[in-house]
Amino acid sequence: MSGMTRLAVKVSPDARTERVDLGADAYPVISEAVQGDIEPVTLAEDFEFYANENGWAEFSPLERNPLAEAVQLGCLGAANPIVGPVIFTGGIDEAGETRGLSETRAALVEQLAMMLRGEA
Repeated sequence: MSGMTRLAVKVSPDARTERVDLGADAYPVISEAVQGDIEPVTLAEDFEFYANENGWAEFSPLERNPLAEAVQLGCLGAANPIVGPVIFTGGIDEAGETRGLSETRAALVEQLAMMLRGEA
């Protein structure tokens, strides 16, 4: 898993991705990635993303995140509009800790981002 303890993938509104290590304390990493207060969107037991809870107040409607919306629609059958950057993680474990993404899920997010950018 590329040497990261707890892998996450940050996705900007323009579908650029960045692999991130959640480290020992995931909250500040997630908050920094979404640029503010965090709101989880659970997609599956081992797959979720966090968005900025106040996204509509803090970002322009032009900064919608089409990848987050598409993944939400694909996993849940419906989607709320998401603005600003998001960060994908591996869900929450029994102790309430944020898990890292599997390499398979991370690669899926990156592949979808490449498709949205017209590079795949």
